[in-house]
Amino acid sequence: MPPKKKDKQKKKTELSKTGEPAFRVCARFLKAYELLCQQEGCLPMPYIKSALKQAIEDEKFLTKMIVEPVPVNSSDDPTVKLEPLLNAMRRERYNYIKGLYVWELPMTNEEITALALLMEKSIYDIITLELMDNMIEEYGMRRFSKALPACPALLNLRLDYNEFGDAGCQHLCEGLAGNETMLSLSLNYCGLTAKSARCLGHMIATTALRDVFLDGNDLGCAGAEQILLPLVAKAEAELQERKQAEEAKLAAEAALKAAEEEAKANRFARGASPPPTPTPAPEKKSKKKKGKKKGKKAPPPPPAPGAWAHKLHLADNGIDGFNEGLGEFQSIQCMKLFRRLIASSECLQELDLEDNYIGDIGGNQLLDALIERKQVNSLPGVKLQTTHRMHTNTLKDLIKYGAGNIKKKKGKKKKK
Repeated sequence: MPPKKKDKQKKKTELSKTGEPAFRVCARFLKAYELLCQQEGCLPMPYIKSALKQAIEDEKFLTKMIVEPVPVNSSDDPTVKLEPLLNAMRRERYNYIKGLYVWELPMTNEEITALALLMEKSIYDIITLELMDNMIEEYGMRRFSKALPACPALLNLRLDYNEFGDAGCQHLCEGLAGNETMLSLSLNYCGLTAKSARCLGHMIATTALRDVFLDGNDLGCAGAEQILLPLVAKAEAELQERKQAEEAKLAAEAALKAAEEEAKANRFARGASPPPTPTPAPEKKSKKKKGKKKGKKAPPPPPAPGAWAHKLHLADNGIDGFNEGLGEFQSIQCMKLFRRLIASSECLQELDLEDNYIGDIGGNQLLDALIERKQVNSLPGVKLQTTHRMHTNTLKDLIKYGAGNIKKKKGKKKKK
């Protein structure tokens, strides 16, 4: 009888650059991490331990690490710390990590420094970094921001619920100055005011950032205007260029058609017979040549820096006519900028203005912008989220002309 086929296929072992199997690298890293935790008198993180054990079993590298606190019964119980994990990564040169997520774990200045030193090493290509609710203040943000120029692989940065304020935001903008690779930045509930808006607007306009999340701050109308101005100027300039290019194309087609008609009329005037209409040759079926399999396509190059916003979230930012020096007038001016951006920006995909009391005047501005965008400028739809505190018909029309609701990231409510 022929031998029975095995149901399970043999696992394909991932190898390091030096040819070492992944399960050995992960096992050595886990051992070093547990030893450092023992020396520090803290607990190894349950997720990291289980994920590494699973990676050893699957014979693959662990590329995503989630760090979060574990419940304790008293203040004397050991807790988890971030520094032993970072030190283990540096000691074992574990550079396979692509995503690091640190949630709700208070970070000391020493741990922020350890993370910055890790990021400054060119062998660690972290693509996504989330530091959420870690009690990072101005000093920590200043040290962290110094490491950002050394991280060309970092595409997504999320710093929500760290109230480092305007001073910390200034350090962050300095660290991201001229950045050509980062695509997404989230600073929700970071205690930002209109003072941060100027440096944020300049950073968005001069880097490759496409998705910006600023919910739950206190930018107000004045801050929103500083962010919108470069975006509006770029969008309107590109809209004008597209219109001019379309007009030139139509003019060239009309001129070509007129020249053909004139040439045809001249031939008839001379009594010449019109040229025979060429019959198209039958298409030959091309035989598929057997060849080598094509390799994976190279990833597309990063977008050029510029004032382009694909996703702009400004929910719960005090964009209204209250508590402003110019009151309702500044609110109207701000909403006019939103209208111009929506009507002219080809790349805009999402705009979130929820929990800002823009009223009927602001709602009508947004509605006019959506109609102009679709019917006049023939641009793709925009997902729009706004307050429900306006006239029912206006809200229904906004839903009608918008491209759907925005799927929001999971997060916590604003701290009081």
